[in-house]
Amino acid sequence: MLCKAPWNHIQINAEGTVNPCCMFSPTIYHEKYKNLQDAFNGQENQNLRKKMLNGELIDGCQKCDLYESLNKFSYREHFDLKYDSSTLKNPKIRELEFALDNVCNFKCVTCSSRFSSKWYNDDLKLINLGIPRYSEAIRKRKKILKNSNNLDGLDLSELNYLKLIGGEPFINDSYIDILKKINLENLELALITNNSVFPEKWIDLILKVKTLNLHVSIDGVYEVGEFVRSGMNFKKFTENLIKWKKLSVENSNIDVKFNFVVHSLNILNLKPTIKYLEDLGFKIEVNHIKEQKFEIDFLKEPYYINLSYLPTSLKKIIEKQLDFNLNGKRDMIVDFMYSNKHDKKIMKTFFKYCMFLEKKNSLPEECEFILNHAI
Repeated sequence: MLCKAPWNHIQINAEGTVNPCCMFSPTIYHEKYKNLQDAFNGQENQNLRKKMLNGELIDGCQKCDLYESLNKFSYREHFDLKYDSSTLKNPKIRELEFALDNVCNFKCVTCSSRFSSKWYNDDLKLINLGIPRYSEAIRKRKKILKNSNNLDGLDLSELNYLKLIGGEPFINDSYIDILKKINLENLELALITNNSVFPEKWIDLILKVKTLNLHVSIDGVYEVGEFVRSGMNFKKFTENLIKWKKLSVENSNIDVKFNFVVHSLNILNLKPTIKYLEDLGFKIEVNHIKEQKFEIDFLKEPYYINLSYLPTSLKKIIEKQLDFNLNGKRDMIVDFMYSNKHDKKIMKTFFKYCMFLEKKNSLPEECEFILNHAI
Protein backbone atom coordinates (compact mmCIF):
# COMPACT_ATOMS: atom_id res chain seq x y z
CA MET A 1 0.00 0.00 0.00
CA LEU A 2 1.24 3.48 -0.87
CA CYS A 3 2.61 5.58 1.98
CA LYS A 4 4.08 9.05 1.41
CA ALA A 5 6.67 8.67 4.19
CA PRO A 6 9.60 7.67 1.89
CA TRP A 7 9.09 10.90 -0.08
CA ASN A 8 8.88 13.18 2.98
CA HIS A 9 10.40 11.62 6.08
CA ILE A 10 13.50 9.83 7.30
CA GLN A 11 14.57 8.51 10.68
CA ILE A 12 17.75 7.42 12.39
CA ASN A 13 17.13 5.63 15.68
CA ALA A 14 19.22 5.13 18.81
CA GLU A 15 21.18 2.18 17.44
CA GLY A 16 22.08 4.05 14.26
CA THR A 17 19.58 2.31 11.99
CA VAL A 18 17.95 4.35 9.24
CA ASN A 19 14.26 3.89 8.38
CA PRO A 20 11.63 5.71 6.33
CA CYS A 21 9.67 6.13 9.59
CA CYS A 22 9.74 4.90 13.19
CA MET A 23 7.12 2.22 12.48
CA PHE A 24 9.06 0.57 9.65
CA SER A 25 10.71 -2.75 10.55
CA PRO A 26 12.96 -4.43 9.58
CA THR A 27 15.11 -1.75 7.99
CA ILE A 28 15.76 -1.70 4.25
CA TYR A 29 18.89 0.45 4.51
CA HIS A 30 22.03 -1.65 4.48
CA GLU A 31 24.46 0.45 2.45
CA LYS A 32 26.83 2.87 4.16
CA TYR A 33 26.01 6.54 3.66
CA LYS A 34 27.93 9.62 4.67
CA ASN A 35 24.78 11.36 5.94
CA LEU A 36 20.99 11.09 6.04
CA GLN A 37 20.59 13.03 2.80
CA ASP A 38 22.46 10.32 0.92
CA ALA A 39 20.28 7.68 2.56
CA PHE A 40 17.12 9.62 1.65
CA ASN A 41 18.25 9.96 -1.99
CA GLY A 42 19.85 6.51 -2.15
CA GLN A 43 18.97 3.55 -4.33
CA GLU A 44 17.38 1.62 -1.44
CA ASN A 45 14.88 4.40 -0.77
CA GLN A 46 14.22 4.78 -4.50
CA ASN A 47 13.50 1.05 -4.74
CA LEU A 48 11.05 1.31 -1.83
CA ARG A 49 9.22 4.17 -3.56
CA LYS A 50 8.96 2.17 -6.79
CA LYS A 51 7.53 -0.85 -4.95
CA MET A 52 4.90 1.32 -3.28
CA LEU A 53 3.93 2.98 -6.56
CA ASN A 54 3.58 -0.48 -8.11
CA GLY A 55 1.25 -1.54 -5.30
CA GLU A 56 3.64 -4.20 -3.96
CA LEU A 57 3.32 -5.55 -0.42
CA ILE A 58 5.95 -3.96 1.82
CA ASP A 59 7.41 -6.12 4.60
CA GLY A 60 8.22 -3.19 6.88
CA CYS A 61 4.69 -1.77 7.04
CA GLN A 62 3.08 -4.37 9.34
CA LYS A 63 2.65 -1.98 12.28
CA CYS A 64 0.49 0.39 10.25
CA ASP A 65 -1.41 -2.62 8.88
CA LEU A 66 -2.10 -3.71 12.47
CA TYR A 67 -3.16 -0.25 13.64
CA GLU A 68 -5.56 0.17 10.74
CA SER A 69 -7.06 -3.28 11.36
CA LEU A 70 -7.80 -2.10 14.93
CA ASN A 71 -9.26 1.21 13.67
CA LYS A 72 -6.30 3.02 15.21
CA PHE A 73 -5.00 6.04 13.31
CA SER A 74 -1.76 4.98 11.62
CA TYR A 75 1.36 6.83 10.54
CA ARG A 76 0.49 5.92 6.95
CA GLU A 77 -2.81 7.77 7.31
CA HIS A 78 -0.98 10.69 8.92
CA PHE A 79 1.33 11.08 5.92
CA ASP A 80 -1.55 10.62 3.49
CA LEU A 81 -3.52 13.45 5.12
CA LYS A 82 -0.58 15.81 5.57
CA TYR A 83 1.01 15.59 2.11
CA ASP A 84 -0.63 15.69 -1.30
CA SER A 85 0.48 13.70 -4.34
CA SER A 86 2.75 16.51 -5.59
CA THR A 87 5.39 15.43 -3.05
CA LEU A 88 5.72 12.12 -4.92
CA LYS A 89 7.35 14.07 -7.75
CA ASN A 90 9.47 16.20 -5.43
CA PRO A 91 11.02 14.14 -2.60
CA LYS A 92 12.39 16.31 0.22
CA ILE A 93 13.26 15.79 3.88
CA ARG A 94 10.22 17.57 5.25
CA GLU A 95 10.19 15.52 8.42
CA LEU A 96 13.23 14.28 10.33
CA GLU A 97 13.32 11.91 13.27
CA PHE A 98 16.65 11.88 15.03
CA ALA A 99 18.40 10.02 17.85
CA LEU A 100 21.99 10.77 18.78
CA ASP A 101 22.45 7.74 21.00
CA ASN A 102 20.71 5.35 23.39
CA VAL A 103 21.90 7.02 26.61
CA CYS A 104 19.06 6.78 29.09
CA ASN A 105 18.52 6.91 32.85
CA PHE A 106 15.58 4.46 32.79
CA LYS A 107 15.42 0.70 32.33
CA CYS A 108 11.82 0.10 31.26
CA VAL A 109 10.49 -3.46 31.11
CA THR A 110 9.47 -2.91 27.48
CA CYS A 111 12.93 -1.78 26.40
CA SER A 112 16.40 -3.22 25.75
CA SER A 113 19.91 -2.01 25.04
CA ARG A 114 18.77 -0.96 21.58
CA PHE A 115 17.21 2.14 23.10
CA SER A 116 18.52 2.31 26.67
CA SER A 117 22.13 2.14 27.79
CA LYS A 118 20.88 1.01 31.21
CA TRP A 119 20.02 -2.41 29.75
CA TYR A 120 23.54 -3.36 28.57
CA ASN A 121 24.56 -5.69 31.40
CA ASP A 122 21.13 -7.17 32.11
CA ASP A 123 20.51 -7.90 28.43
CA LEU A 124 23.51 -10.21 28.48
CA LYS A 125 22.25 -11.87 31.68
CA LEU A 126 18.79 -12.41 30.15
CA ILE A 127 20.27 -13.95 27.01
CA ASN A 128 22.33 -16.31 29.18
CA LEU A 129 19.10 -17.30 30.99
CA GLY A 130 17.54 -18.22 27.67
CA ILE A 131 15.19 -15.22 27.63
CA PRO A 132 15.13 -13.79 24.09
CA ARG A 133 15.99 -10.15 23.63
CA TYR A 134 15.16 -8.36 20.42
CA SER A 135 18.69 -7.08 20.40
CA GLU A 136 21.94 -8.16 21.94
CA ALA A 137 23.70 -5.67 24.17
CA ILE A 138 24.88 -2.91 21.86
CA ARG A 139 27.78 -0.85 23.09
CA LYS A 140 28.39 0.98 19.83
CA ARG A 141 26.01 2.40 17.27
CA LYS A 142 25.90 0.66 13.92
CA LYS A 143 28.12 2.36 11.36
CA ILE A 144 25.41 2.71 8.71
CA LEU A 145 26.10 6.43 8.62
CA LYS A 146 29.62 7.78 8.66
CA ASN A 147 28.45 11.11 10.03
CA SER A 148 25.15 10.49 11.77
CA ASN A 149 25.59 12.81 14.73
CA ASN A 150 25.15 16.08 12.90
CA LEU A 151 23.07 17.67 10.14
CA ASP A 152 25.92 18.38 7.70
CA GLY A 153 24.94 17.91 4.07
CA LEU A 154 21.19 17.77 4.68
CA ASP A 155 18.79 19.79 2.55
CA LEU A 156 16.39 21.04 5.22
CA SER A 157 14.92 23.86 3.10
CA GLU A 158 11.41 22.38 3.46
CA LEU A 159 11.78 20.90 6.95
CA ASN A 160 8.57 21.47 8.92
CA TYR A 161 8.78 18.71 11.54
CA LEU A 162 11.62 17.50 13.75
CA LYS A 163 11.28 14.69 16.26
CA LEU A 164 14.02 14.12 18.84
CA ILE A 165 14.13 10.71 20.45
CA GLY A 166 16.61 8.70 22.46
CA GLY A 167 17.57 7.33 24.90
CA GLU A 168 16.43 10.35 26.86
CA PRO A 169 17.01 13.60 24.94
CA PHE A 170 16.89 15.90 27.96
CA ILE A 171 20.04 14.39 29.48
CA ASN A 172 22.05 14.96 26.28
CA ASP A 173 22.99 18.60 25.66
CA SER A 174 24.17 17.78 22.13
CA TYR A 175 20.54 18.06 21.04
CA ILE A 176 20.68 21.73 22.01
CA ASP A 177 23.53 22.24 19.54
CA ILE A 178 21.40 20.65 16.81
CA LEU A 179 18.43 22.90 17.52
CA LYS A 180 20.68 25.96 17.29
CA LYS A 181 21.50 25.01 13.68
CA ILE A 182 17.87 24.90 12.55
CA ASN A 183 15.36 27.64 11.73
CA LEU A 184 12.87 27.09 14.54
CA GLU A 185 10.31 29.74 13.66
CA ASN A 186 8.17 27.53 11.38
CA LEU A 187 9.11 24.21 12.94
CA GLU A 188 6.91 21.69 14.69
CA LEU A 189 9.17 20.07 17.28
CA ALA A 190 8.30 16.75 18.89
CA LEU A 191 10.21 15.48 21.91
CA ILE A 192 9.88 12.05 23.48
CA THR A 193 10.78 12.14 27.16
CA ASN A 194 10.52 10.02 30.30
CA ASN A 195 10.03 13.29 32.25
CA SER A 196 12.75 12.45 34.73
CA VAL A 197 14.33 15.90 34.42
CA PHE A 198 12.93 19.35 33.70
CA PRO A 199 15.20 20.83 30.97
CA GLU A 200 15.86 24.39 32.14
CA LYS A 201 18.63 24.84 29.52
CA TRP A 202 16.19 24.00 26.71
CA ILE A 203 13.40 26.43 27.51
CA ASP A 204 14.64 29.48 25.54
CA LEU A 205 14.95 27.35 22.40
CA ILE A 206 11.63 25.60 22.97
CA LEU A 207 9.80 28.90 23.15
CA LYS A 208 11.08 29.81 19.66
CA VAL A 209 9.47 26.90 17.81
CA LYS A 210 6.13 27.19 16.08
CA THR A 211 4.79 24.21 18.03
CA LEU A 212 6.24 21.91 20.66
CA ASN A 213 4.58 18.53 21.04
CA LEU A 214 5.99 17.12 24.26
CA HIS A 215 5.29 13.38 24.33
CA VAL A 216 5.60 12.15 27.90
CA SER A 217 5.99 8.39 28.22
CA ILE A 218 3.78 7.22 31.06
CA ASP A 219 3.25 3.46 31.24
CA GLY A 220 1.80 3.53 34.73
CA VAL A 221 1.58 5.52 37.95
CA TYR A 222 2.56 5.11 41.58
CA GLU A 223 4.15 1.73 42.41
CA VAL A 224 3.38 0.19 39.00
CA GLY A 225 4.86 3.18 37.20
CA GLU A 226 8.10 2.92 39.13
CA PHE A 227 8.27 -0.83 38.50
CA VAL A 228 7.60 -0.92 34.74
CA ARG A 229 9.78 2.18 34.19
CA SER A 230 12.70 1.36 36.46
CA GLY A 231 14.53 4.56 37.37
CA MET A 232 11.35 6.57 37.73
CA ASN A 233 10.94 8.70 40.86
CA PHE A 234 7.19 9.20 40.83
CA LYS A 235 7.28 12.24 43.13
CA LYS A 236 9.84 13.95 40.87
CA PHE A 237 7.86 12.89 37.80
CA THR A 238 4.78 14.66 39.20
CA GLU A 239 6.76 17.79 40.09
CA ASN A 240 8.13 18.02 36.53
CA LEU A 241 4.71 17.41 35.03
CA ILE A 242 3.26 20.31 37.04
CA LYS A 243 6.05 22.54 35.67
CA TRP A 244 5.18 21.50 32.11
CA LYS A 245 1.51 22.13 32.80
CA LYS A 246 2.29 25.68 33.97
CA LEU A 247 4.57 26.34 31.01
CA SER A 248 1.96 25.09 28.51
CA VAL A 249 -0.70 27.36 30.05
CA GLU A 250 1.63 30.36 29.75
CA ASN A 251 2.78 29.51 26.19
CA SER A 252 0.22 28.48 23.57
CA ASN A 253 2.87 26.83 21.36
CA ILE A 254 3.48 24.06 23.93
CA ASP A 255 1.25 21.01 23.89
CA VAL A 256 1.80 18.23 26.45
CA LYS A 257 0.74 14.75 25.34
CA PHE A 258 1.05 11.30 26.84
CA ASN A 259 1.97 7.88 25.53
CA PHE A 260 0.90 4.68 27.28
CA VAL A 261 2.27 1.40 25.91
CA VAL A 262 -0.16 -1.36 26.91
CA HIS A 263 1.36 -4.66 28.03
CA SER A 264 0.73 -7.49 30.50
CA LEU A 265 2.34 -5.78 33.50
CA ASN A 266 0.54 -2.44 33.28
CA ILE A 267 -2.88 -3.16 31.74
CA LEU A 268 -4.61 -2.95 35.13
CA ASN A 269 -2.94 0.41 35.78
CA LEU A 270 -4.37 2.14 32.71
CA LYS A 271 -7.46 3.48 34.48
CA PRO A 272 -5.50 4.85 37.50
CA THR A 273 -3.08 6.52 35.06
CA ILE A 274 -5.89 8.32 33.26
CA LYS A 275 -7.41 9.47 36.57
CA TYR A 276 -4.00 10.71 37.78
CA LEU A 277 -3.56 12.89 34.69
CA GLU A 278 -7.11 14.22 34.86
CA ASP A 279 -6.61 15.12 38.53
CA LEU A 280 -3.58 17.19 37.49
CA GLY A 281 -5.78 19.09 35.04
CA PHE A 282 -4.77 17.43 31.77
CA LYS A 283 -7.48 16.72 29.21
CA ILE A 284 -7.45 13.12 28.06
CA GLU A 285 -8.50 13.11 24.42
CA VAL A 286 -8.00 10.22 22.05
CA ASN A 287 -9.56 11.39 18.82
CA HIS A 288 -7.68 12.32 15.65
CA ILE A 289 -3.90 12.06 15.92
CA LYS A 290 -3.41 15.83 15.74
CA GLU A 291 -5.73 16.37 18.73
CA GLN A 292 -4.78 13.28 20.64
CA LYS A 293 -3.60 13.97 24.17
CA PHE A 294 -3.36 10.37 25.32
CA GLU A 295 -1.91 7.88 22.86
CA ILE A 296 -2.38 4.17 23.49
CA ASP A 297 0.17 1.91 21.80
CA PHE A 298 0.38 -1.86 21.79
CA LEU A 299 3.53 -3.69 22.73
CA LYS A 300 4.59 -6.45 20.34
CA GLU A 301 8.21 -6.88 21.53
CA PRO A 302 9.41 -8.27 23.83
CA TYR A 303 6.65 -10.72 22.91
CA TYR A 304 6.56 -12.40 26.34
CA ILE A 305 4.89 -9.34 27.92
CA ASN A 306 2.52 -8.92 24.97
CA LEU A 307 -0.89 -9.27 26.61
CA SER A 308 -2.42 -11.03 23.57
CA TYR A 309 -0.70 -14.27 24.68
CA LEU A 310 -2.29 -14.32 28.14
CA PRO A 311 -4.76 -17.10 29.05
CA THR A 312 -8.34 -16.51 27.86
CA SER A 313 -9.63 -16.70 31.44
CA LEU A 314 -7.30 -13.85 32.43
CA LYS A 315 -8.25 -11.81 29.37
CA LYS A 316 -11.89 -12.01 30.48
CA ILE A 317 -10.96 -10.70 33.93
CA ILE A 318 -9.01 -7.82 32.37
CA GLU A 319 -11.86 -7.06 29.96
CA LYS A 320 -14.29 -6.64 32.88
CA GLN A 321 -11.92 -4.20 34.57
CA LEU A 322 -11.63 -2.03 31.45
CA ASP A 323 -14.85 -0.24 32.44
CA PHE A 324 -14.31 2.92 30.42
CA ASN A 325 -14.82 3.93 26.80
CA LEU A 326 -12.14 6.50 25.82
CA ASN A 327 -13.81 7.12 22.46
CA GLY A 328 -13.71 3.50 21.43
CA LYS A 329 -10.18 2.82 22.67
CA ARG A 330 -11.47 0.19 25.10
CA ASP A 331 -12.76 -1.90 22.20
CA MET A 332 -9.46 -1.43 20.41
CA ILE A 333 -7.56 -2.75 23.45
CA VAL A 334 -9.89 -5.72 23.77
CA ASP A 335 -9.55 -6.53 20.06
CA PHE A 336 -5.76 -6.50 20.36
CA MET A 337 -5.86 -8.60 23.52
CA TYR A 338 -7.75 -11.35 21.67
CA SER A 339 -5.66 -11.06 18.49
CA ASN A 340 -3.50 -14.06 19.53
CA LYS A 341 -4.24 -17.27 21.38
CA HIS A 342 -2.91 -18.22 24.78
CA ASP A 343 0.61 -19.60 24.47
CA LYS A 344 1.92 -21.67 27.40
CA LYS A 345 5.52 -21.57 26.17
CA ILE A 346 5.45 -17.79 25.98
CA MET A 347 3.90 -17.63 29.45
CA LYS A 348 6.81 -19.66 30.83
CA THR A 349 9.19 -17.07 29.42
CA PHE A 350 6.97 -14.33 30.88
CA PHE A 351 7.33 -15.99 34.30
CA LYS A 352 11.14 -16.21 33.98
CA TYR A 353 11.30 -12.54 32.95
CA CYS A 354 9.17 -11.46 35.91
CA MET A 355 11.35 -13.49 38.29
CA PHE A 356 14.40 -11.72 36.87
CA LEU A 357 12.74 -8.32 37.31
CA GLU A 358 11.65 -9.15 40.86
CA LYS A 359 15.27 -9.67 41.91
CA LYS A 360 15.70 -5.92 41.31
CA ASN A 361 12.33 -4.66 42.59
CA SER A 362 9.35 -6.35 44.21
CA LEU A 363 6.38 -6.98 41.93
CA PRO A 364 3.53 -4.53 42.62
CA GLU A 365 0.22 -6.12 43.58
CA GLU A 366 -1.37 -5.49 40.16
CA CYS A 367 1.57 -7.09 38.35
CA GLU A 368 1.61 -10.04 40.75
CA PHE A 369 -2.11 -10.61 40.10
CA ILE A 370 -1.45 -10.88 36.36
CA LEU A 371 1.53 -13.18 36.84
CA ASN A 372 -0.33 -15.54 39.20
CA HIS A 373 -3.25 -15.87 36.78
CA ALA A 374 -0.96 -16.22 33.75
CA ILE A 375 0.88 -19.32 34.98
